Amino acid sequence: MNKLLVFMLLFVLSLMSVSSVVAAELPAATLGPDLMVVEDETLWEAKGGSTLSYDSTQQGFPFITNVADGTTNHDTMIKLIQSPYLNLTAGKQYQFVLRMKADTFPQGQTINFKAEAGNIDGIPYEGSRTSTWNVSRAGEWEEVNISVRPQYNKRWYVQVWVNPTTAFARTPSTIYLAPDFDVYELPGGNEAVTLHGVNTVTDKDSFVSRTQLVDGLGNIYTKKETDTVWKHVFPRMIYRDSPTDNLTYQTMFQRYKSYGFTGIMNLTDALSAQVAIDVGLEHLSMIGNSVVNDVPVPFETMWAKIDAIYQWGETTGHHRNLLWYYIDNENGMVGNYTYQESLRINVDTDHLDPQTGKRRHPIYYLNGNVGVPRTYHNASRTAMDLTGSYVGANAACDSFELNPEPSLLTQFMAQNLRAPVSVIQLQMNIGNTFIPSLFYGIIMGGRAMSVWRDGGDQLTINDPNNPWPAAFRDDVSPKIDLMLPIIEQPHFTSWKAWTNQFPSVRIGTRELNGVGYLLLSSFAATDLPVTVTLQNRQATKAVDYFTGAQIATITNGQFTFTMGHYNNGYRVIRLVAPTAAAASPASNDYGTVTNGQTSSSATFTLSNHSSATSSLQINSRTITGTNANQFILSNGSCGTTPFTLAPGGSCTLQVSFKPTATGLKNATLAITSTDVNNPTLSVALSGTGRAQLNLTVSTSNGSGGTVTGDSSGISCTGGNCTYDFTQADTVKLIAAANIASVFGGWSGACTNVSGSCTVTMSSTKTLGAAFNLVPRARIGTTPYGSLISAYAAVPSGGLIQAKSLIFPDSGLSCNRNISFSLKGGYADTYSSQTGYSTISGKLTLAGNGTVTVDRIVIQ
Repeated sequence: MNKLLVFMLLFVLSLMSVSSVVAAELPAATLGPDLMVVEDETLWEAKGGSTLSYDSTQQGFPFITNVADGTTNHDTMIKLIQSPYLNLTAGKQYQFVLRMKADTFPQGQTINFKAEAGNIDGIPYEGSRTSTWNVSRAGEWEEVNISVRPQYNKRWYVQVWVNPTTAFARTPSTIYLAPDFDVYELPGGNEAVTLHGVNTVTDKDSFVSRTQLVDGLGNIYTKKETDTVWKHVFPRMIYRDSPTDNLTYQTMFQRYKSYGFTGIMNLTDALSAQVAIDVGLEHLSMIGNSVVNDVPVPFETMWAKIDAIYQWGETTGHHRNLLWYYIDNENGMVGNYTYQESLRINVDTDHLDPQTGKRRHPIYYLNGNVGVPRTYHNASRTAMDLTGSYVGANAACDSFELNPEPSLLTQFMAQNLRAPVSVIQLQMNIGNTFIPSLFYGIIMGGRAMSVWRDGGDQLTINDPNNPWPAAFRDDVSPKIDLMLPIIEQPHFTSWKAWTNQFPSVRIGTRELNGVGYLLLSSFAATDLPVTVTLQNRQATKAVDYFTGAQIATITNGQFTFTMGHYNNGYRVIRLVAPTAAAASPASNDYGTVTNGQTSSSATFTLSNHSSATSSLQINSRTITGTNANQFILSNGSCGTTPFTLAPGGSCTLQVSFKPTATGLKNATLAITSTDVNNPTLSVALSGTGRAQLNLTVSTSNGSGGTVTGDSSGISCTGGNCTYDFTQADTVKLIAAANIASVFGGWSGACTNVSGSCTVTMSSTKTLGAAFNLVPRARIGTTPYGSLISAYAAVPSGGLIQAKSLIFPDSGLSCNRNISFSLKGGYADTYSSQTGYSTISGKLTLAGNGTVTVDRIVIQ
């Protein structure tokens, strides 16, 4: 087997051992009509003294780069292009869609977009977070998506410009903005929506090495090189302060550990990496910036730092702890394309994974407030393996107030962006909105977090004026570990939820094993009464995910509760659905069954409620209880476990009762399933066993009769006959002699001499019935009670001597091919013939034999 085949097998097995959620699909939103319908370039206008030009051949407004100084004809947000106005309604969600293309790739400018509504008639200003655009290929129109959620009824517009601070390179290129501008109202409910369907397997690229795995959703897994099982992690990382004022790495890192963090974001040397591991911080990143603290860093210097940390991981066996190469936002501009290409080439050449033959650790670009540079990861290039975004700060990231719009996380569906959006970036100094921002990031699909930063121009983690660190340490960080199973799931579901307090309260949905969950985040300054409305989701009550305490009863898809604020401004709720699993009937009594015998089967129907939202898996069905071995379970139409039942589906199984001992027997048919509300169904089983007793009837003296009983099946005509009865049964026996005999009396269990015999079965019993032969004829010295029995025994040439009497035989048929003599009229001693023997009926002769008769009367 070649190495490639071995790797592919290991890769598939690795993914299979992690999770099934990587196959998730976010369907395209159902949209109404285009509200803007702008196709005419004359409806746009230029601002700040710039000139609006239009290229009719390329069908767009050109942004032309001045190679001499790197500027364009629309530099800065003063010298910009502005779209027409559009009136939007408060409380609704909209998607602005613009289109751009470039004539070269890579190109050296990052285009900025901002949707806003000005301060008009005293109504406050509103603005979305800036979205940006970079090309992923040359000569093709690509979409720019901006999400807008107005708080007021106002007119909105979009402004487009180039930020001069991003013009690091002076690439000769022309970028075109199409005048066609669409605005769509998004469906209510979940905030994770897209204009284009996204499949996390076909549209997103997973990363896998021997020690790291990032799936298409952005979930992060690690393992030791010798392990076979991946561990799902939610890294909680912080940008370290510099070790000044006698504050050592060890003291600083121990402080981060004590506050609930799990890693360091900006490591630059092996010493600090080792110290982090020593204090218990297990998630580390290798910084790869071209600029640090606004000071350019030569590529050779930065590569030496990265390589030193990598070699430390190689030597110490800590590759599992090196989560990624980290590129900060201002270093991820397309103007730094050459620098980042050099970094990628070195990584892909020198830092190879022995399992895959590709780079050993993923490359993470924090693109923050400038959006997603698709230049670094698209359908043709894989320079970026995951990315992240700021949440909870305004576009300039310089305000203590909140602009809760994680622009990058909402671009999970960004056109041609194949790197999963995973990391929530938070500012240290956003105060009381920190924890609501963190949970909003999780709602929108964040699966890791990093905080900028401890100290410097920010507060320190242990500053008494910093309101969130203690709550993060004592409450939130431990709860994130408890939330890992639902964080791992797709941040979009087929059902929806929304609140009456949008935009102050944000809501997201999750589903795990058929159970629905709600995640809420509040940016209000006070507690709020929140009413949640569910769509396409059945539920009866809402319970707290962490405590299990009931929050509210759900009626007609709605419930109301009080939402906390600031450090308590989050909620994770489990929705209790109507019980899905059911078994019918709920019990069965088999009555009395003889020990050792099997009753008829009882049929039980297992079903999944028609209102269930997902298939139900039946994991096991067994007979349990003290008398479990007295009952027999058959698969029926259900088949063997595990099996699934679709909503509204059902199947049957059978149980029978076979007692082995006397008395009442009880057991339970236990059915376990994935129904979280009723994971084990219990069906009561009962039956009574009764003893099986033997009655042996013996007949004697030639079996000259028959013993019958009033119970069916009793008829004994010779020898020993045995019959089964249960304890306490009563049997009446009657003896009837045949024509050759007379009844001589009972023995054993029956002591009466004549008449019938009644036996009560308290135990196994034996009785005898004597029948005495009446000698009416003989052959030689052997007596016979009838001519029929004597004829059956006479040999050819033999003689039957019959006494002088009327025989009970009903005629005599001689049909044997023999010759014999029949002489009658003998006295009792057979010494002489003194009279006649009378046969009642006919004497029939048949066959080739002969009979010689003497003193025989036929009447």
